[in-house]
Amino acid sequence: MAEDLRPLNAKQKRFCEELVVDMNQTQAAIRAGYSKKTARIQASQLLTKLNVKHYVEELKAEILEKSKMSIDECIQKLTSMARYDITDFFDEKGVMKNLSDIPEGSRLAIESLDVDEIKSGELVIGETKKLKLSSRRQNIIELLKYQGAYAKDNEQKRDVFTMGKVKMVIKERVMDET
Repeated sequence: MAEDLRPLNAKQKRFCEELVVDMNQTQAAIRAGYSKKTARIQASQLLTKLNVKHYVEELKAEILEKSKMSIDECIQKLTSMARYDITDFFDEKGVMKNLSDIPEGSRLAIESLDVDEIKSGELVIGETKKLKLSSRRQNIIELLKYQGAYAKDNEQKRDVFTMGKVKMVIKERVMDET
């Protein structure tokens, strides 16, 4: 059996598994049990072996497959982000709710949350929370694009005339000449 086709030993297998964690070859070799002094050289040598390369690629493919988000899941998340209600984030007094009290679908719309302390001298007397939400409009546009509402070559040919403040849209009709 050719050397590059041999099964990996336990240490080589562990090296590959550690390598895909952070892609740091030297650290992967150390975590796999190789000496700190020779880890860089060992890693370099291991990665010249075809069987090691194949196992690393196999592990990377598994990770990629596990992390894939289906189109349906993307659409569901975009839909949730487009449907949030501002009252999901605040109580009846206008105070921001705890994150755990905000519905999951609405939490998806949170792009950032900044909390600044209000101090009087060294004493903290309050805080200011700044909540940035994703653009509902942009989420809806993305959903419409997916559904074909923005097809470049849609069969609706339109001429737009502007008369003062009024825009008129004239659709062309295709007539059957039979």
